[in-house]
Amino acid sequence: MYRKVAILIFMLLLTGQACCFAQAAQTDCSVAESEALEFINASGTVIDGIYIRRIGSEVWSDNILGDDPLGIGEKRKLNISRQAIIGLCDIRLVYGSGKERIWDRLPLAEIFSITHKIDGLPEYERIRLST
Repeated sequence: MYRKVAILIFMLLLTGQACCFAQAAQTDCSVAESEALEFINASGTVIDGIYIRRIGSEVWSDNILGDDPLGIGEKRKLNISRQAIIGLCDIRLVYGSGKERIWDRLPLAEIFSITHKIDGLPEYERIRLST
């Protein structure tokens, strides 16, 4: 069992896909609680896109919001394929105005709720995962 997991992790690292398996946003109960990232938009502006990449990669995931922007004050549970996330990740936010912001080096596997504050910074609590 551990060998299969180790091989999978090695292959993900080798191909640069460890943090880029984010799937399309899910707004119904089909997203498992252990997989979901609750994203709260307190930014004061509409967010059209949220993209994830692992540290060291140049490749961003698909837009995990899909075609459904996150409105002002809205919160949504997003499926980020948590089991595929290894290490730190960057998050790129694209706003309705077309402007972009990147949050660097977030421990995404340990974050289950994140708030985009009005000042543009992320607010979250880290939850240490047991090994």
